[in-house]
Amino acid sequence: MDILDIAGVALAIGKSLIKPISEIGQVKLLTYNSCIEYIVNNRPNDKNIVKAAIMKEEHLCNYIIYQVFLNDENNVVRGS
Repeated sequence: MDILDIAGVALAIGKSLIKPISEIGQVKLLTYNSCIEYIVNNRPNDKNIVKAAIMKEEHLCNYIIYQVFLNDENNVVRGS
């Protein structure tokens, strides 16, 4: 299994594609099941997507969670 570092993914996504936290919202408790549910329910209809990745980054007294869709070369599928 390949492990992607957050810095690499952030560079791959590009700052213009990352939504500000204020647009995404915050949750008190994020469960693994809710992350998987999001991936299943929000997977774009793109034949290049073969898997998803979830990454956690510490931010002040909270965390930022990145959920992205990847192609078979572990590159972020842009616009997903």
